[in-house]
Amino acid sequence: MTIQNAFTTGRSLITAIISKMSDIGKVQAKFIEHILMLLLSIRGKANFLQFSRYGCMNEKSYRNNFENGFDWARFNGEFISMNCSDELIIGFDPSFIPKSGKKTPEIGYFYSGCKGNYDRGLEIGCFSIIDVKQNTAYHYKAVQTQNENSSDTENTLVDQYISFFSSEALRLRKISGVLVADAYFSKKKYVSAVIKKGFEFISRLRDDANLRYVYNGTNTGRGRPKKYDGKVDTKKIDKRRLKCEYQDEQMTLYSGIVYSISLGSLIKVAFVEYLDKKGP
Repeated sequence: MTIQNAFTTGRSLITAIISKMSDIGKVQAKFIEHILMLLLSIRGKANFLQFSRYGCMNEKSYRNNFENGFDWARFNGEFISMNCSDELIIGFDPSFIPKSGKKTPEIGYFYSGCKGNYDRGLEIGCFSIIDVKQNTAYHYKAVQTQNENSSDTENTLVDQYISFFSSEALRLRKISGVLVADAYFSKKKYVSAVIKKGFEFISRLRDDANLRYVYNGTNTGRGRPKKYDGKVDTKKIDKRRLKCEYQDEQMTLYSGIVYSISLGSLIKVAFVEYLDKKGP
């Protein structure tokens, strides 16, 4: 009974979302509903042969239907607008997919976070919508990364990630104006592209980030005005210059405005000091 209710609820939700996509034909709408429920039902690999075994169509019919494009980002966006709160942020992170063979398009060497080094396979750039109030994230869109060493592309990985973001920026801006990514994206080229589109960018800086305290004193009136007042030691921050924003039994959070050499601009940083029984 519980399983039946779950499938009934899922089918009703899919139908409600597709009904808002008025440009979708009846045949494609019926297929999308069918394939999504089928993916939740089959065991093992999800391929055309498996679909024909567990579904109601033959293998060729599944292949033909998959050749028709479908706007999954719009589909997921409709779901998010129906089910999420008003406190949302956008997350982006590349994901490594192990894959062998020689004929797979864009196969190459990409960084695998699980292994901590580069490995042969595929990579997809994934956008997710993070609901802060629900404490969960919803998938929005995935784009396959091209192999950097392929003769078909001259773009670096960073160029491709910027292209992924730029192509979805207009629709993402309607959901949230804040983008979150890991330390790899704390590069001037990427950060500038995000800010240019009207977004705020939150990320972790590299461990060797070169930062300067901002000088807030008075100038003597002679020579060039002083802008910066010493380098930030990330292992021992100056608590007189950074403000304590939050504190509990486990941590203390400090924040302030500093100058980033690599980004070439002022940024707001947050330092977290974790506490134990002996103190910081």
